Amino acid sequence: GGSGNDVIVNEGAITVEADSLAIAASVAVDIMPGKTKGIGIALANARNEATATATGISGGEGCDLISNSGAVTVDADATAVAASISVVRQGAAGSGTLDPVSFDSGNNAEAVAKGIDGGAGNESICNSGALDVSSTAVAPSVGVAVSSKGVSAAITTASAAASSTGIDTGEGTHWIHNTGAIDADALAVAVGVSVSVAGEGLAAGLDTVWDGGTTATATAAGIRAASGNDVITHEDPYVATARITG
Repeated sequence: GGSGNDVIVNEGAITVEADSLAIAASVAVDIMPGKTKGIGIALANARNEATATATGISGGEGCDLISNSGAVTVDADATAVAASISVVRQGAAGSGTLDPVSFDSGNNAEAVAKGIDGGAGNESICNSGALDVSSTAVAPSVGVAVSSKGVSAAITTASAAASSTGIDTGEGTHWIHNTGAIDADALAVAVGVSVSVAGEGLAAGLDTVWDGGTTATATAAGIRAASGNDVITHEDPYVATARITG
């Protein structure tokens, strides 16, 4: 449903999948002949973002009446891969996966999956169908800086966020009655690898400690209601699992 008041009745099976894959690579090379005088500079920065959002039944804004007796399967997967490589024979080499404005994480993956989303407004939701909701966010980042003589620095970070909810509502007054099985699973994986090599000089491998570093966040809920007056009844056990790796 869109904006306005909606009546939604579903009795059939629903399967919704959203997949997002983003790959970014940045390579900078400055290699001068061995007898050339001077200092070279090689800088590489890879910025990337992947977002996947999937919803089985959406009420949108307004007052909604939603009835579901069918099986709803929702899966959202987001993968963001960023790699930066800088090589300099003599001088300064720098690699990163950063936002060039804030210098915070520049490689982000976000996956959001909802079985039934009432949206903002007053809602009445009755569900007897099985809700199987899963989300996966994966964000690997690699930075490599090499200088045979001079300074090399690699600053690499990643952020992954996954959220899965069986029945979700926005602000307002809600009446939710559920007799169906709910299985909500969220997995977030964030990996940051910094490799810095200097034959002669200074080498440093860093993470964005000013922004909390590499982070993975996973949240899973069977039924979630935002602020407001809510009446929630649930008769069937549900499973909510949130897993993080980073």
